[in-house]
Amino acid sequence: LPLQNLQCAAVHFISSGNQAGISHCRIFIQDTKNSPLVLKFWNDLFNPALLTITVPNLSLQTGWNTISIPEDIQDEFNTEFHIGVQQFADSPVIGVDEHNSGNSNIKNGNWQSFDTGNIMIQAITKPRNTFFSDNEISSSQCKISNFPNPFNPTTTIKLEFKEKVNCELLIFNIKGQLIKTIYKGKISAGEHNFVWNGIDNNGDQISTGFYMCLVKTDKYCQSKKMLLLK
Repeated sequence: LPLQNLQCAAVHFISSGNQAGISHCRIFIQDTKNSPLVLKFWNDLFNPALLTITVPNLSLQTGWNTISIPEDIQDEFNTEFHIGVQQFADSPVIGVDEHNSGNSNIKNGNWQSFDTGNIMIQAITKPRNTFFSDNEISSSQCKISNFPNPFNPTTTIKLEFKEKVNCELLIFNIKGQLIKTIYKGKISAGEHNFVWNGIDNNGDQISTGFYMCLVKTDKYCQSKKMLLLK
């Protein structure tokens, strides 16, 4: 069901206690039409928008589109916030999930609840937990990086060691839970590449969000924050 003949449509989000700020949003476009996509971000729908992002029409595609939030404003959002689209003539047609409802609002003069379904907008929030700070325990003995980052669903993790060590290469989710052991054992000095396909220890594909790659040795730890975007 497309949204039509509205001034604005928005989705209400409530982030969990270990989330802080928004890094990206995703929006499902049913028909790109010919006009730009105008996104608006509010902490409160009844106050001016905190941020407006205009995405050129040529940058849009049918289906899910991922938009990055400028870093200087990512942390300005409250625990509750709204993401929406402003509608113009020939604006892109946004999809509606008719199987769920209760989180969306529409404006055609005044804001009101939209009960037909949920507007297909998603927010990707940043982790608040300090566990998700890059290089939590820094060491000059090891360098860690991954490419691409963000990734979907595969990324290559590159490790560089100055000496031979016993190490573990582990992946944790946003709750600090171990979800994947990529390597455990002795490793020689030099560069080593490990390809991870986004599958956890249970054989399941992980979902969109932040993950922490952690290298543990007998002497030090090194960490790298990664983001899966589908």
